[in-house]
Amino acid sequence: MRSSLAVSAAFAAACASCGSSSSRSTDPGARDIADGAAIVSDGGGPAAPGAGDDGPQGPTDATAPGEGGLVGTPDAGAGAAGSLDAEQAGDACQPSIAVTVLDPTGRYPIPNVYVFIQDGLPAPIEGGLGPCPSIPAAGAGRTGFDGSATLNVPVSGTVTVEALIGKWQTTQSVSVPACGNAAATLKLPGDSSRGGVPAIAVSTGKADTLECTLHRMGIDSEVTLFQGSGGAKATGTMPSTTLWASVSALSAFDAVLLSCEGEETVGAIPGNLAAYATAGGHVYAEHFQYAWFNAATFSTQSIATWSPGTNLLAGTVSADPSSSIDGLGLAQWLPARGVLTNGELPMTNMLPAHNATLGSAAMLTLSTDSTNSVPDAPLLFSWNEGVSGGRVVYADFHVGSASGDYGTTPGTTAVPVDSSFPSGCQTAADLTPSELVFLYTLFDDLSCDNGSVMR
Repeated sequence: MRSSLAVSAAFAAACASCGSSSSRSTDPGARDIADGAAIVSDGGGPAAPGAGDDGPQGPTDATAPGEGGLVGTPDAGAGAAGSLDAEQAGDACQPSIAVTVLDPTGRYPIPNVYVFIQDGLPAPIEGGLGPCPSIPAAGAGRTGFDGSATLNVPVSGTVTVEALIGKWQTTQSVSVPACGNAAATLKLPGDSSRGGVPAIAVSTGKADTLECTLHRMGIDSEVTLFQGSGGAKATGTMPSTTLWASVSALSAFDAVLLSCEGEETVGAIPGNLAAYATAGGHVYAEHFQYAWFNAATFSTQSIATWSPGTNLLAGTVSADPSSSIDGLGLAQWLPARGVLTNGELPMTNMLPAHNATLGSAAMLTLSTDSTNSVPDAPLLFSWNEGVSGGRVVYADFHVGSASGDYGTTPGTTAVPVDSSFPSGCQTAADLTPSELVFLYTLFDDLSCDNGSVMR
């Protein structure tokens, strides 16, 4: 069992040697400082990329981290339009904005979000494979694990703050007093009427309810549902086999989420999913969806040795974040959510399993602790695909099963045939522990590259 204090110390040690490149390393043991949740400073915020940042849009003139996040320092220049006399005269006053970025429901802080003063209209967001919007070359900050960052602004008056992570993008006008401070709380958009959002496809399944998790996260209005074997459906839902029938069909989406079907994936075409990921697509797959990866071309990589079957773990299962940057970032973010027991994540009603022995290409995020029936069994891991930012995340547990969607008993695997989405989804004030892990993963590993999370 790893204590929170030990995790924090390990996190700081791991990040002391991290580089400042905004490109995701292909070495799972050498991910850089821009990874995960933007490495913590003494004040709890992310460290600033250095002057040697080789990412295409990484900030170049950020100061040292502030209390909750990075402090941006755009160069205003003397006598900038709209500045007050004291600011024009170069006095020591420094207007600033304390920014907090939350998930679309406004309940959970999101780390590693770029925040900056908008200069002109933001670029339109286009769903599907393709580049993410860029961040400014200077003056951007990044949120810490509490979702906060402080921006120094060049002049007082009304400015527009933009928050950007992957293709999630939103703005807010803020009035900054002369030589004073202002505050702004931005919720990432759940639909395109409130800002930019990625295009997400979900394949439902009879053994889990990822679609309902997204509904509880407030982003299902921008999700396209496909019905997998035995899974729920909505009006007009097409079968999942149409989703992966071609690479072009998959490429209409930034991320493809594959809910467990309770058996090896029906009608899978692994070559198409591999080509999609290699072209920059992002994939999240659960439990029996290992079938994609236990076949060429995935099986020719050093990802994992797969053990077919259910392989559910016996007894009470608790999980520890790993010592990788992904694991340590999750370990920093989870404690404030109040879901840990003795510093560990209880896997109650999540149906954890042991279907993989990791290879050299995989990066471990979460595993069983040393007291479990299968010690250190990998429960959540990921790997890169190609050179275009493609990423695959595999979860050997069920994200939504603890919620009791469609009238099921929490912890069971049988979704009633042709259940109706979203009316059959449970609503809850808070996400379950497994859903919190998924939320963190969605923004950390399943976003494309604008210098933020999908390095």
